[in-house]
Amino acid sequence: MSTLLLTKQLEDKLHDIFSVSSKNEATKKLLLELKGKGIYSLNDYAQLILKSINSINSKYSLKEVRFVDNPISFLDKQSLNSGMIVGEDELPIAYIFLSSPSLNSRNIFGAEQLFPGLSNLIMHFINSYSCELANLPIYFINGSADKVTKSMEATVTAIKLMGVRYLQLFNNEMVTNDKVKRNLLDYSKIIENEEVNQKSGFIQTDYYELDNVDKKITFKSIKLRKQNMKSFGSSDRFFAVRAYPALILADEGGFDIDLKEIEQFTAEFKNGKNTFETFLSFAKKLVRRRKNGGRLGTQLVYYGAPGTGKSYAVDKIVRKYATSDDQVYRTTFHPEYTYSDFTGQLLPVVKKNIITYDYQPGIFTIALRQAFRDLSKPIFLIIEEMSRGNVAAILGDIFQLLDRDDKGVSRYPVRNSVISKEILQFDDKDDLISLPANFYIIGTVNTSDQNVYVMDTAFKRRFDWKYISIDPVKNEDGSIFEDDNVKLELKVSANDSYVRWHDFYMKLNSFITDKNIGLGLGEDKQIGQFFIEFSKKMSEQDIRKRVENKLMQYLWEDVESASFETDTKLFDEQISSFSELHKALEENKQVFSEAFITYYNHD
Repeated sequence: MSTLLLTKQLEDKLHDIFSVSSKNEATKKLLLELKGKGIYSLNDYAQLILKSINSINSKYSLKEVRFVDNPISFLDKQSLNSGMIVGEDELPIAYIFLSSPSLNSRNIFGAEQLFPGLSNLIMHFINSYSCELANLPIYFINGSADKVTKSMEATVTAIKLMGVRYLQLFNNEMVTNDKVKRNLLDYSKIIENEEVNQKSGFIQTDYYELDNVDKKITFKSIKLRKQNMKSFGSSDRFFAVRAYPALILADEGGFDIDLKEIEQFTAEFKNGKNTFETFLSFAKKLVRRRKNGGRLGTQLVYYGAPGTGKSYAVDKIVRKYATSDDQVYRTTFHPEYTYSDFTGQLLPVVKKNIITYDYQPGIFTIALRQAFRDLSKPIFLIIEEMSRGNVAAILGDIFQLLDRDDKGVSRYPVRNSVISKEILQFDDKDDLISLPANFYIIGTVNTSDQNVYVMDTAFKRRFDWKYISIDPVKNEDGSIFEDDNVKLELKVSANDSYVRWHDFYMKLNSFITDKNIGLGLGEDKQIGQFFIEFSKKMSEQDIRKRVENKLMQYLWEDVESASFETDTKLFDEQISSFSELHKALEENKQVFSEAFITYYNHD
């Protein structure tokens, strides 16, 4: 169950309309209109708002309206028409902007009622990981009993193209252009006036010039300057309502965006500065993203030999960008891991000593739900050992969502009613789900495990792949990570009975892959420095046991046994079993072949 929070100022205004005190003629006329639509009190009006929002998304389950001082606490100043939907846990779900019960003038619609509150909202999340206007869905509710006129329909179209969800409390007839194509040229034709020059794909509106041939849009300030000389009024908000959709469509269409004239105008004039500065900040954010090659790294796989530091690399990213535990979700693929484990399934639960079955969301659905709860924060879904599970079967229809556009959003949403029901921000009428830009999937793959389940090319190309070499891992300051560079009691070095871990595993790796005087095996048989988790704080006995029971077991079973095609061996030829190898190590005897000892000591 959710609650709608609205301002006390709006409560006072509505109370005045429905009170029995004397009113002017305009208010009396409005009251008659509202009563004609079955609205007799402030409570009736509030319940109509709840019913209308629930009709768009019943998952909200709105039950009550509360009037508070400032529903959106982080805005710079209170807005009479702002509000917020919160859940039972008081966490925000969506933002609400409500127009006045009576517009009185069409010019107020979509400008005064949506801005400047929306400008403040955008600026608050300007540095977020998403290219959306804000971190949650935004609803603009036309709460007026007046009819939507033709002159207002273009504004309704503009609002929808901005990604703001539009809702009418009254006169719910279909609004023209509701299905307008997301096309900059078509949008420009809708808002053009009689003075617009439309030749050879060139369109000039009051606020921008569009060159559809060379694919360039130039935002203009001519009309703004003229109005400023007289009375600026709400011109900054009229500009925003028209310019934001054009900006968003230009970005989607790959148009060059020229902001020089608006930048100069904003620097010269103080009127409406907040709105213009917000527009410029958002526009520059889109331009920067495109110059940087779009949203890269939303899907990344670290691959390499076992122990090379793939998980360490993942943790470095998480530590850098995640500020809380609820931004990181981990799972590990394995041969028995299924689509239901990943997305969710019916599981038995005990309620009041009765066993029943409830849907339990999987790690993917839980992480996705958290991503949509706040688009301004990055959410990381970490998948360890991806190649150890049947990726195609585990992902199922989710696979299509991995194809992202340059904003990091799924190009092709899929219908999945089960997952959609778990996420409030998804419309419950079409069951479409998608991945947002703040949803990062990072996996790890051991090259030695790729033969468990082969990943096809279609899967691989939807991820960026980053190889983690066998070289010692570096700290964030560029220095070598030395905390694990312990001494090993191995009779390999000609100068000392001890060898350093970093020196040993690097020489070992070279010997494993050397085709001339080494074993000539593939890189998948090599190991990384974290193959064994050593620490200089460990006792010599602990280090020795890890060498005997983990390192040597791997070298005997996975490396020595794979070198049957060459006469060169890693271990002494007198050792014919792991039992003999283990016993020799306990007795501190030499266990390596002359070939490896010579190789190790060669400069």
